[in-house]
Formats: sequence, structure tokens, C-alpha cells
Amino acid sequence: MNQKIFTIKKKSFFGILIFSFLLASCGTKLTQVKFGKIATPDVTIKAEDGSFELKSEETWDPPFYALDQYDVLQMHYLEINKDIASQYDYAIEKLSAKKVRIKTPYSEKELYGVILFNKVMEKCKLPVTRSYQITIPEEYVHQAMNGQVSVLYEYYECANFPLKTWVLWMSDVPF
Repeated sequence: MNQKIFTIKKKSFFGILIFSFLLASCGTKLTQVKFGKIATPDVTIKAEDGSFELKSEETWDPPFYALDQYDVLQMHYLEINKDIASQYDYAIEKLSAKKVRIKTPYSEKELYGVILFNKVMEKCKLPVTRSYQITIPEEYVHQAMNGQVSVLYEYYECANFPLKTWVLWMSDVPF
């Protein structure tokens, strides 16, 4: 058991080291994603602090960006960690993710959530890096019931690393 934990930590360390070298040597810059849309009909995502409200009927400007140039390594931690469903606290504390309430057509009850909007690597010009598209499938809403956490995200690959454009954690109990 200890050997497996050491191997995972060692692998994580070397992944972060290689990724940081690539960032430093390439002079990688991050750029803002210009707009977003919720593809699932009849969904509303509201910030708990009242700072924004996103609706599926609208194209919206991203209300915030979690990452700046120096936070990419912190986000890479989420890429390496396979249990992203448990990383909402890390996203709130280290990446400035926001607590939200989510209304979907699949539940009469509003869900609690945490949302993270990332900037994207400027050199990776892919369709997924042009806009955020949030889709909330019905089965993910059902998986978020009874205190469970369901997580959705969209990603792209750049320099052989999978990077997330946005992440949404959901549950029927507060985070």
C-alpha cells in the first residue's frame, strides 16, 4: 500500500516538474475564453453571493476567470489527481472557484454547486478553447443526490496535457 502511494506521489511530482518546465521554456500565456452557453435547456446557475446568473437561453460573458499565469501549476494538480470529485475545496481555496445554486429540469430541488472557469493556453487554438459549453446530463443530476458529489467538465489537450476549460461540482447538500 505504501509503495502505491509513493508511486502516485512520485508520478505527480514528475508530471508537475515536466509541465512547469514546458511552461517556462515555451513562455506559455493564458487567454480568456470570450463567451459561454449552457446547452441543456431550462438550466440556471446562480452565484450564491449574487454576483452572476447564467441561463441556458442566453450566450453570456464568463463572470470570472479562476486562473492567471502563475496558477497553472495549481490547476495541473487537479489534472493529475484522479479523484476530481473530491477536489471542490481545493478549487475554492486555491483557484477562486465560486459556490453556486443550480436549477435543472431533472429535479424539483435546486442543487448546490461549485463552478470554475479557467483561462486557456493561448498557443492551443482549438474549438473547445473558444467558448465554454456547459451540458448537464440527467444522470449526473441523479448522481448528485443523497449527499453524493457529481462533477462535470470540459477539457482540451495541449502539449500532451489534458487541461480543463471549466469544472462544475454538484450535490443536493451544501459544499
